[in-house]
Amino acid sequence: MASQVNAWENERIKTLDERWEPLAPGVDRFRLPGNEPVRRIITGRRTAKVGAFWSWKNDAHVAHESTGEEWFARILEVHPSVTGYFGQPEQIRVTVEGQSRPVKYTPDFLVMMGFRELRVEYKRFIDIAPPATVDPRDELGRYRSEKAAKMRRRLRLVRDAYLRCGIAWRLVTDRDLAAMASKATVDEIVANAGRPVTEEDADRLVAFLAARPARSATMLECCEQLHDSEFPRGDVLARIPELVLSIDLHARIDDETAVTLTRAVQ
Repeated sequence: MASQVNAWENERIKTLDERWEPLAPGVDRFRLPGNEPVRRIITGRRTAKVGAFWSWKNDAHVAHESTGEEWFARILEVHPSVTGYFGQPEQIRVTVEGQSRPVKYTPDFLVMMGFRELRVEYKRFIDIAPPATVDPRDELGRYRSEKAAKMRRRLRLVRDAYLRCGIAWRLVTDRDLAAMASKATVDEIVANAGRPVTEEDADRLVAFLAARPARSATMLECCEQLHDSEFPRGDVLARIPELVLSIDLHARIDDETAVTLTRAVQ
């Protein structure tokens, strides 16, 4: 009986090991079908704020482990260059000389921009570059500096591992996110995402913009094309995550906001 149990366990372990694919010397990767999260963020062990953001762009929930990651997901939801994105999409293990165990790492997001893939890690800038401390009695400052140094070493290891594999990887901080978009603009777009539009209104709006110079018109002009809508502005904004329309993510939304047709007209 014991031998049968051991045989079953060995078979299970072998199956799990076979899921790791070699990417480069000393670098292996573990992925699940459909870019499913490789870690149990919502139901598993928690050490920070976790959640899942509903993405109309992906038609699925995107898991996140912090307020900053959630904000990042909201920007990805409305960014015109992003065609899809996934949270915790894979894990790599990197063999490090002098260490008995490999280093395991899971990127926060896999970002799709057409056929281009980008792995992204989000960190608060203060966590990777805290203010320098000169006071020998500042134990908290020393702890933060030592923790940040360890984090930077780990991120350099990850960057170099992905570089050896020919895979694009980028570190993004809260400062980068602040420069990418206005929070009020992103929040208004996301709040209206998923609003339905009649086929007649959608066709009328697309045809109107397709005939305009630079395929662009004001928000007010676009709203005038939606005859069946109870809230035309919301219906226009809802087409942004669907990659039909785009606007300037840095500017306040009003009647003069320039709306551009981004979808190819059939």
